[in-house]
Amino acid sequence: MPKYTARERLEIIKEVIIKGKSVVQVCRQYRISRTLFYRWLSRYKQAVYGKKRKALAAKKRKIILAKNQVASKIEREILKIVKAYPHYSFHKIAQILPGIGNHGVQNVLKRLNLNTFDKRIAFAKKHSLVVPLYKKRVIERVILGREPVAKVCREYGISRTIFYRWLNRYEEGGRKLDVLWEKIPEVKCYWRQATNKQIETILKIVIEHPEYSTHKIAEILPWISNHGVQNIFRRQGLNTYEKRLAYAQAQAPVITPAIGLLDRVKSVWEKFILG
Repeated sequence: MPKYTARERLEIIKEVIIKGKSVVQVCRQYRISRTLFYRWLSRYKQAVYGKKRKALAAKKRKIILAKNQVASKIEREILKIVKAYPHYSFHKIAQILPGIGNHGVQNVLKRLNLNTFDKRIAFAKKHSLVVPLYKKRVIERVILGREPVAKVCREYGISRTIFYRWLNRYEEGGRKLDVLWEKIPEVKCYWRQATNKQIETILKIVIEHPEYSTHKIAEILPWISNHGVQNIFRRQGLNTYEKRLAYAQAQAPVITPAIGLLDRVKSVWEKFILG
């Protein structure tokens, strides 16, 4: 919506040419630039009598494109096709999209750096490989189109192991699209996390010596740090002396007395060090 209508612009011009006000004064009053005022004045003077107000009407801006340049909407459609069907040629894409020729598709793909088969495959793999619909199309080229697995895998840049993993999930899931979503791997044991056997050793020390701190246990056991012992205590709910004492009292009846676990641990460690 323009700031001033054609009638208002005409009145502003008359402030100068009829009432004799200065251009600077009028522009400051109506908060317009002098460049804009002189543009209106030029259109006013060039218009014939009786059409001067019409000449001051706001003009629609023209978006200047290169001749036959493809609109951004069509470009987006081309990208969608490339993501889903990277093996399609220029001719095939042009057949799918009305209003654009083979040369137009070539220009778009060249501008987007997707003008070779390998580049389109890499683009599709980067943007669509985790999308179930993409995986379904890869599978259907084999089970419906009866194309060789090796050929399809080569075109899409995936291994046959991955393909058969998708295929098995697709078949076992009743050929439903949802089963092809990537699964978040479940981490059962993090790197450097203590094993169950190591945790059991620490718990036995707690039962025999609930007064031992994390530092003391880390000194006895060379394969774990103080921070590692703290983590185990926290996960086992033994991070205070009172909790360790209660745990030791509850477990003591089922533990054989220690000619000591500590002596055995030290003995094994000395044999390991001394050879």
